[in-house]
Amino acid sequence: MAESDGGMVPLVIVALRLREGFLYLVRSLKDELEGGKLNMVSGHVNKFETVHEAGVRELHEESGIVAKPEELVHLARFSAKVMHTDGHCAENAMLDLFFINRRDTTVADIELSEEHVGKRAISIRAMKRFALSESLRESRRKPLALFTTPDATIIRKYTGCLEDAENHLSSMKISGHNRSRTPKRMTAV
Repeated sequence: MAESDGGMVPLVIVALRLREGFLYLVRSLKDELEGGKLNMVSGHVNKFETVHEAGVRELHEESGIVAKPEELVHLARFSAKVMHTDGHCAENAMLDLFFINRRDTTVADIELSEEHVGKRAISIRAMKRFALSESLRESRRKPLALFTTPDATIIRKYTGCLEDAENHLSSMKISGHNRSRTPKRMTAV
């Protein structure tokens, strides 16, 4: 596994847009890193691997989807703590968030890896509701506690970027695959 500047572990997260919404996988309860929680396709960047290559590899390993590095649209880079299931910090990570459009694919088409026990699609609208109820503290329940720490950060801070990517690609009338063009509000690596 590669190590980025400042001793942070480099990770990638791929926001895979399916027909029904964004793919979230359910981590196995046996997983020592936030077991039982929901997360997008994600994983470590291996030594001598670019973040785009890592994104493509993780996408295939965790969902069965084959893609090319240039199909991934880079949305953001941010840091987050990855937590052990028992609640203590496992690693400080630098995450690269990517978007890929596969609206011709359904949740039923996704092939689960051994580290995941379930799958579901979540819409942008639902992500916004999770973030809003968390920020308003409407109840004692914490809806973002269902997600891994990095995925909760994405819902809190980057849902707008995901929505921009969706809208940008819809306006270009691209179905199935996306281009490597970056919508206005998105950052470059």
